Amino acid sequence: MRSDFNIGIIGAGRVGSNIAYHLAKAGWHIKSVYSRTKRSAEKLAKEIPTGAVDTIEDVARKCDIVFITTPDEQIIPVAEEISELSCVRVKMLVHCAGIFSSSILAAAGMEILKASMHPFASIPPLAKDKNPYRGIVFACEGDVEAMKIVREMVSDLNGIFFAIDEKVKTLYHSAAVFGANFIFVLAYITQTLLERADMDKKMAHYATTMLMKRALDNYEKIGIPVGITGPIARKDRMVVEAHIDALKDTEFFQYYIDLSRMLIKMLGIEKEFDLDMMIEKL
Repeated sequence: MRSDFNIGIIGAGRVGSNIAYHLAKAGWHIKSVYSRTKRSAEKLAKEIPTGAVDTIEDVARKCDIVFITTPDEQIIPVAEEISELSCVRVKMLVHCAGIFSSSILAAAGMEILKASMHPFASIPPLAKDKNPYRGIVFACEGDVEAMKIVREMVSDLNGIFFAIDEKVKTLYHSAAVFGANFIFVLAYITQTLLERADMDKKMAHYATTMLMKRALDNYEKIGIPVGITGPIARKDRMVVEAHIDALKDTEFFQYYIDLSRMLIKMLGIEKEFDLDMMIEKL
């Protein structure tokens, strides 16, 4: 199947660059690369190697399958631009946005196969020596025939194919925000509190990193609730009361309270751990 298609890339950012490079390594024919920044397209094309083109029309005329790996708000305009072209070769469009279904590609015309293929991971700049998609779940949906091709692409990227219902893509994408974005909020709070406890910035960053790595290791190996440690898991009320008192005048107080409530609920110890009574003691 790999040799049957010419593939084009519109958008040479992190996701598009890594998909193009690693699909090419797996034997897929990357025919053309286009980016608003010509330098980005040329840089990626040189690595594959393939041709960098000047317009979206050039991609649509040369390629059977086109990946639209632009910022999300540009996907529909690109699809609309393709729909206005005549004598195009493209038979299938794929976008990699997590929040949108493949239906937004309908702007390109009903006769074109449509698919979405989103990696559930933070993707680095082009990583030639280490495939960033290895072991990563791809949430995919779209037309039946398109899914056959996408499934093979995910396999060749060494990813894990997951067929998602388009109705739950927004919920799915919100999960990615919690796991990949909000974790930085927790890291920031942790490091900031360590610095306020007189730890220098470099050591606070290291200590935070090691703490979170160990916690994630527990999550991976033994899961919830067994992997949870700390005073709430131990039902150590005295320690939690001390935390509340220490944090009461900081900007992190409400985060501590809200996350503690969630943790208490996760552990099923609501009746044994009265957080409101502790707060009232302040």
